[in-house]
Amino acid sequence: MLTLFTRSGNWVVVWIVLVASACKPTEPAGARPPPDMNSRFLGVSQWVGTYSVRSSSKGERSLEGLTEAWDRTMWSWGIVELEHRAPLRSALGPAPVFHEARFQSTLTTESGSQVERERCSGSGSLAATLEFSATGQYRLSFSDVFAPCEGSITLDGQEIPAGTSVRLTPPAEKLFVSLPTEGLKLSETVTFSTDDETGHSTDWVVQWNLAPRNSEAELLLEAEGYDAWRPLAFVGTLPADELPPVGVTTLGSSLLRAPKEVAPGPQPMRAGATLRLRALVIPIGPFLPKKAARISFVLRSSKVPGVAMNSPLSDGEASPQDIQFEREPNETLGLTFVSKDRVETPAGEYTQAAADLSSFDFGAYGEVTAIAEMADGTLLVAKVRDEGDSFHLLPLRIPKRAPDSFVADVWKRENGAMALADSYDGERLPGGGGDGHAGDGLTLYEEYRGFIADGSWFSTNPETVDYFLYNELEGDAVAGINLFKRATRLQVHAGFNFSSGDFDPTTRVANFNALHDGGRHRVDQHLVMLTRSSQERRRSQTQGGPSTPKHAGVIELAREIPPRELANTVAHELGHSVDIPHHGEGARRDVAWRKQPDGRFLEVPGMDNGPAGDVVTFKQEGTGFGLTLPDSLPAVIVSTAHGGLFSGDETCFMRYASARAVIRSGERSVRYFLLQPEPLGTTLCSDGKGKTFNSDGLYPDGTVRTSRHGDAAPKRGDCVHHVCVNDAHGHPPRNAP
Repeated sequence: MLTLFTRSGNWVVVWIVLVASACKPTEPAGARPPPDMNSRFLGVSQWVGTYSVRSSSKGERSLEGLTEAWDRTMWSWGIVELEHRAPLRSALGPAPVFHEARFQSTLTTESGSQVERERCSGSGSLAATLEFSATGQYRLSFSDVFAPCEGSITLDGQEIPAGTSVRLTPPAEKLFVSLPTEGLKLSETVTFSTDDETGHSTDWVVQWNLAPRNSEAELLLEAEGYDAWRPLAFVGTLPADELPPVGVTTLGSSLLRAPKEVAPGPQPMRAGATLRLRALVIPIGPFLPKKAARISFVLRSSKVPGVAMNSPLSDGEASPQDIQFEREPNETLGLTFVSKDRVETPAGEYTQAAADLSSFDFGAYGEVTAIAEMADGTLLVAKVRDEGDSFHLLPLRIPKRAPDSFVADVWKRENGAMALADSYDGERLPGGGGDGHAGDGLTLYEEYRGFIADGSWFSTNPETVDYFLYNELEGDAVAGINLFKRATRLQVHAGFNFSSGDFDPTTRVANFNALHDGGRHRVDQHLVMLTRSSQERRRSQTQGGPSTPKHAGVIELAREIPPRELANTVAHELGHSVDIPHHGEGARRDVAWRKQPDGRFLEVPGMDNGPAGDVVTFKQEGTGFGLTLPDSLPAVIVSTAHGGLFSGDETCFMRYASARAVIRSGERSVRYFLLQPEPLGTTLCSDGKGKTFNSDGLYPDGTVRTSRHGDAAPKRGDCVHHVCVNDAHGHPPRNAP
């Protein structure tokens, strides 16, 4: 029994102590308070590892006559390096992020449908936080990041540029999980679903693999021949003994040859180029060399449709993953094949490891990193060397390229394009040619990725204006194609063949395996088809011309063209496919002259089978002297006015040179007959002026000779400054012959 004293109020103090003691539970002898469940984790100063996030949403719903169907996927991944900030219960740090997203939505009503498509990929950085709660849980969360995604809306057959934003990071409140009961490795896969404000449900899969950072070593990642390597795809069916050795791209120039027996459809599953990776464990300072228990290589690859801009012709989405680890070559190196995105060493002791990456696309890109698991449970995530010989905790970009580019630096250097963006389409014709519109409809990335024509792959030059042609006439048209090429200074690629699956003749699009990310596809650029007419056509015609290849892409040459005129005709019609018009319109009459019994001539239309017309007389055009014609004369073409088809610079092949007689103002019944055919044009004019017979002159007797056909019509002629090949510019079709 306890006796209490009240002196000086000490009883109160004693009472409080007694009450407090009475409230405490009775503990066994030797028992200690339970430790903080997070103490071993909060003692880690640095965490490293990797993470990935996948989201997908797919569904269909109907409301008041409107049906919506959508399909959206997103994938991002990166490296995490976090530093504990005492006394906080969290570790903070930057996390590089690489992402790819696709979105498609179709809205259907009774009146039609609207299809919206976006696709994007890119890289950046976000803030990551590793938080430890007091209740034995933790989470890895990220700052909210939304990436822009570019694409288009197709409405009534017309494409309209469009865009959306894609969330790259999951909602943080969904990410709390329980701490492991043993060890310090934090490895989790978290799955959940969310609903957005539009009512779409999204499924999430978030994975991470974190561990304390080893402080006694670094892991370095490098690639052999990295500076000179670019991705390639395999074309054709090369025998095994002709496959490229490891580290070689099989590319000695911009042209890769293969047999011509290349069928439409997906290309064979064989790599076009390989790249040897090497990861090395390097001790820091005075520490002895460290060995890893396992070294893994982890890849993030692009998945661009097809293998080149125009191949395969169909099922481009089914083409192989652009870059991947193949089983056989990596097992040969002693690695375990986990997936096309991951290979690793078996458990053991390693100071280095090597792996082979294989490319299956001429425009492939991606990032790769290496991870070393140390015997003490710590991790090393690879660092890569920059241009200044410093090392950074970043993935290795494949191929070597700028952070905001998917184009290999080696190709940019070879083509003087180091300062150009992947979306660049700003090349111009030499010497100031062209109508002022820059570009050829192909972005820098598309020119780099390249095209396959009749079994050969080639990339194009970003500083030349390119023009794609299918030549059905083969050798017969070569002289005219070269004439067109010299005059326009376009880079003409005439090796395409639809029987080899190079293009679809119903659409003629040359860059249909497009990557829309970051403006890397500007427009569907079209190929021109040069064909022989299937009908007994008297005149050649460029359907829809003059315009750009989108509208003026089918040329039908007349079946019977005099050999002297063939090259000129080919060049003339090709000119219409790059928006070059005639020097003028009309002022042409097809006639025949019928001699009467009294010796006079009547002019009748066409091929001497029309009604009798006016009485006409004849003079020599070059001298003004009178002229007597023979009784029988084939049908002729008469120039009826200045500023028509025959006007302007006489050396230009866009001028008609088929007139054999001229009608002059004030002498409507006189036909000035040309004793010799007019010369055919061999170039493009730089103004609308006549220079010789189309300018005013003098007859031999000193009297004034009027210009034969006159200057070109207003805003005509000056053909070299009409050239435009870029389908991004709206030149309406005009259907000129």
